[in-house]
Amino acid sequence: MNLLDLDHESLIAHVEGLGEKRFRATQLFRWMHRRGESEFGRMTDLARSLREKLEGTHRISALPLLSEHVSSDGTVKWLFDVGNGNAVETVFIPEADRGTLCVSSQAGCAVGCPFCSTGHQGFNRNLRTGEILGQLWHAEHQLRGRLRLPDNERAVDNVVMMGMGEPLQNYAALVPALRVMLDDHAYGLSRRRVTVSTSGVVPMMDRLRHDCPVALAVSLHAPDDALRDDLVPLNRKYPLRELLGACVRYLESAPRDFITFEYCMLEGVNDSDVHAARLVDLVRGRSEDSAGIEVSCKFNLIPFNPFPSSGLKRSSPQRVSAFAALLQEAGYVTTVRKTRGDDIDAACGQLAAEVQDRTDGQAFWPLDCHPASADVVMMVFRAAGFRRWPVLWSLAALLLAALVGCAAGPGQGMTDDVKTSSDQTDADRRARVRMELAAGYFTRGQISTALDEVKLALAARPDLPEAFNLRGLIYAAMGEARLAEESFRRALQLAPRDADVMHNFAWFVCQSGRWAEADALFRQALAQPQYRDTVRTLMAQGICLAGGQRWPEAEAALSRAYELDPANPVTGFHLSDLLFRRGEYERARFYIRRVHLRREFATPQSLWLAVRVERRLGDAVAMRTWGQQLQERFPQSSETLMYERGRFDE
Repeated sequence: MNLLDLDHESLIAHVEGLGEKRFRATQLFRWMHRRGESEFGRMTDLARSLREKLEGTHRISALPLLSEHVSSDGTVKWLFDVGNGNAVETVFIPEADRGTLCVSSQAGCAVGCPFCSTGHQGFNRNLRTGEILGQLWHAEHQLRGRLRLPDNERAVDNVVMMGMGEPLQNYAALVPALRVMLDDHAYGLSRRRVTVSTSGVVPMMDRLRHDCPVALAVSLHAPDDALRDDLVPLNRKYPLRELLGACVRYLESAPRDFITFEYCMLEGVNDSDVHAARLVDLVRGRSEDSAGIEVSCKFNLIPFNPFPSSGLKRSSPQRVSAFAALLQEAGYVTTVRKTRGDDIDAACGQLAAEVQDRTDGQAFWPLDCHPASADVVMMVFRAAGFRRWPVLWSLAALLLAALVGCAAGPGQGMTDDVKTSSDQTDADRRARVRMELAAGYFTRGQISTALDEVKLALAARPDLPEAFNLRGLIYAAMGEARLAEESFRRALQLAPRDADVMHNFAWFVCQSGRWAEADALFRQALAQPQYRDTVRTLMAQGICLAGGQRWPEAEAALSRAYELDPANPVTGFHLSDLLFRRGEYERARFYIRRVHLRREFATPQSLWLAVRVERRLGDAVAMRTWGQQLQERFPQSSETLMYERGRFDE
């Protein structure tokens, strides 16, 4: 039993259950948290009888540390192993007057905000109380020793639950952890100096104000429901009127007299003067979405930290300053978060893209490994001759990245190569960890670092097929075609039945215009028994064949993918686009309208295709309808500009 899982009251009950007096629990609690001691034998004033009862059956242990990185600005990032090839990250941010620790509450995140790197990896599991507290336990006592602080001086003055995960979706483990942070026998933090950040889990906000009210930050990011539905998917369940109502109720018990609204600044998405004015109207209760609810608040504007698969851009410093000025002129305290630790990927929204989760968190592809970065996909499309094809729309960037295939996780035929059981050799474990890190770096576009990690994996396991598979993708991204092909062929030698390697090799071959060879490899992948990712490969095959203008075969592959998964908007879009280019406008209309059955699947490119389809069919009313949607939802897009200028054939 890990005693870090228990808050003070729970530890008292547990110690009394062992037949000891309750004050012994307080002694033990202070040893654990105040002094950072993990060995019961060193707790000198603890009764020997209690120490003997604890030895062998109890432990005090934080998560295993995988790595530590220190930024040029003093920010420290720790990567902790949470098992099954997953990890969480914790970041310490030093300031002149305080030290802030950013703590994770989940491995991955189920909310899926498109501007958050963590959200793109999906959700793996909730952390236990001890795993949440263990991050503070490790950071506080390591930093205290490193900085040679006296016993009465803390290294961590502030804790913000803003790391990986949505804290209020792990409520049962969160609240005991918060209580330990606040306990004077442990870390003694003020309620004002512990902040929970939430994307708006309304029922849990109401519970938190009764159970353990600390400072609250709400990830707002949009001034109205229409935009927030896209940026914060949880808004579809708890729209703004419910969220603002929960904020007002929370203030009745909060240690501060305001709610902090966090707002990530995204170029051309939510950063215009109009958005600022709507934001003021929202919090003043003057907008339709706020339903008359006014909230006492301050704003924290967060510069977006780009990552390859987001398809989004950071607002310019000038735009951020202008946006902040409008909020300040309206009488609201507004700060702009200083970006810290971005050279070690520790900045806001960047956490733990390094580590693969193995769940169904991804929207359409049940992959067991990282997709390649969207930058790699863009390179592939350019090389394959798709310059005129509007395929890299931002909503589907991650899905399109998945076309490149499984880079690091165990693929078809590789499942038994890397075991995680207790009898796993040291070499296997070193190789697995290196591959996880390599996949993460590759996902973010840090190509040379990914290659270094792959080399270390191969040093530990020279016969690891997934290492050669990922090395092939890396060399392809670097433009080293010969080395890429050698790597893919070596992966196939080691795992001749692995459909993921065949898929990746086929996509690589497609880049050089070797359509027949690519088609043969795709067919081999599809022929493998029990291959899980048939839709992915069929879609890649169809796009590849279309690049070679092998229209009937391309349509056959895309149509088959659509039959297997008609809800996949990416397949529907490509099928409609192919039919449009072949002049089959009625059929193109059918598929593009199916794409738009769900509002969130609409993108500038899909709406633009719908406009052009209706124009070809001569339906002026439908054309204007799609055009108005394009203008209203994506006013800054290049497709909107082409629509407004009547450039329909570009």
